[in-house]
Amino acid sequence: VALARKERMVKLEEERKNKKHLTAEELEDEENMNATLEKAANLESEQIDQIKTMRRMMVYAQCAKIREQQIKEKEKIKQRQKNFEERQDLIMEVDRLKSLKKAEAE
Repeated sequence: VALARKERMVKLEEERKNKKHLTAEELEDEENMNATLEKAANLESEQIDQIKTMRRMMVYAQCAKIREQQIKEKEKIKQRQKNFEERQDLIMEVDRLKSLKKAEAE
């Protein structure tokens, strides 16, 4: 992005130079302006890298949070399944004991 912008600025600068002859003062002002623009482009590039890094960290944090929630939900589901199976085992045991008593009574 910064390189494309810089190339565009250089092309525009060359076109301006070709269109008219500048005085020494205008040339100096133009050089100062180009130096300032180049510094700004470099600073912008650094900020973009920092922003990319920050966004990457935010996305990772969101992913980690979602993964933790998924793990907790999975544990809850396992616990519910275990409780259900224990309850079913207990019900089957009670039914078995009832049928044993019934069989003994006969």
